[in-house]
Amino acid sequence: MLNEWMYQQFQTWGPQDYKNQPWGGSAYVGFGNFNYGAVCGGVGFSLTYCQSAAGIGLIGRVSSLNYLAGIENAANAGTGVVNPGATNNGQGIPFVSPPYGDQAGDSATIAQGYAYQAQGCSD
Repeated sequence: MLNEWMYQQFQTWGPQDYKNQPWGGSAYVGFGNFNYGAVCGGVGFSLTYCQSAAGIGLIGRVSSLNYLAGIENAANAGTGVVNPGATNNGQGIPFVSPPYGDQAGDSATIAQGYAYQAQGCSD
């Protein structure tokens, strides 16, 4: 139940996916990752779980984009138009090695939000 709530909140275009809000943008990527870490820790998940879930999300998004690129390329066969797809620039393996499938900078910002929450949301 809690996993579903977290997914609904932070999925692409979800209410806490700040970079994809109409008023958002790339300037909100860092805040979104910090907020995700704080909320994820606040509801009781471990830091490794939070970072791994973010990595799994990145892997899933990249896989979906590449699948769609393949369909587009098949439809455009012979036209010279090629969609190169997306690159997964995440590192590590979810639940095994840092940054657990996510980008290193994003994973570090998640850890900062997690630590902020763990110390009572104060400096």
